[in-house]
Amino acid sequence: MWFLVFRVVKIITREVELPHVPYKKLKNIIDLNADEYFPVNLAEYCLDFTITEIIETEEGKKIKVNIVAALKKTDSNVHRIST
Repeated sequence: MWFLVFRVVKIITREVELPHVPYKKLKNIIDLNADEYFPVNLAEYCLDFTITEIIETEEGKKIKVNIVAALKKTDSNVHRIST
């Protein structure tokens, strides 16, 4: 018997501009606002982020952040292709 397994990895990314704040506060801001960035059930995803740029604006310093949501568990679809 032969089986073919398909695995689906779901990763969503967003780039957002946020106020320039300390790292710990930035993490809290992202965690509190993640549902605005990702229209998925966040309980099923792990979040991580990277600061990509610090910019000067008329309102002061801001940072560009790349936020990643990766699916914690993926289901494998198994199909029988030969017996």
